[in-house]
Amino acid sequence: KTTTTKDSHTNTIEPNTTETDSITNTTDPITNKPDSFTNTTESITNTTDPIINNTDSVTNTTDPITNNMDSITNTTEPITTKMT
Repeated sequence: KTTTTKDSHTNTIEPNTTETDSITNTTDPITNKPDSFTNTTESITNTTDPIINNTDSVTNTTDPITNNMDSITNTTEPITTKMT
């Protein structure tokens, strides 16, 4: 009876061999996935260009601040008119 159980175990090894063959076929799409990662780094390089344009707009923001100082200087003139 123990020899028949060994024969049944030998039959179990055969379907396991077909499962390893399906794992080998899975490695092929994995090679295609790193190629798509290479295309992702190119779009990141294009993102750095708009960041340089944002610093230019900050420099243009300091100009209206100077115009606000000029309006404060114009406010002191009516006060001098009230003194006379």
